[in-house]
Amino acid sequence: MATAINWTANIQVAGGPKFAINGSQAVEAYEVIDVSIPDTASLPSGDTATKVTIQPTGGSLTFLLITADSYAADLSYTVDADTTDRMIDAPQLLIGPGATSLLDTGLTSLSFKHNSSDPVSLKILVGRDATP
Repeated sequence: MATAINWTANIQVAGGPKFAINGSQAVEAYEVIDVSIPDTASLPSGDTATKVTIQPTGGSLTFLLITADSYAADLSYTVDADTTDRMIDAPQLLIGPGATSLLDTGLTSLSFKHNSSDPVSLKILVGRDATP
């Protein structure tokens, strides 16, 4: 049975236009992931990032929200085997299969890294179709 992730955003340009948008994304499954990302120097020898499983193989990601307790300048992630670093300098929100496909249509995991001395706490909300 499908459920919905409801979302709302209020965006305003200083001295300019305002945008109030909202919607609902239907999903068959969702997961909230709370994870602490240690600095890269603290990882076991040979590891360069902290891998976080986002969804099982074959899933269809339709919603992804990544928030952090600190947006350090060097906080980033890669998608599965892709080596392209994607910076996290603010909350990231991808809604719908068109937006989530910008990462990778077969996305299963994200690998996070940063070089700050303190760990960074992430909260990740994933919405997906559970049937292929």
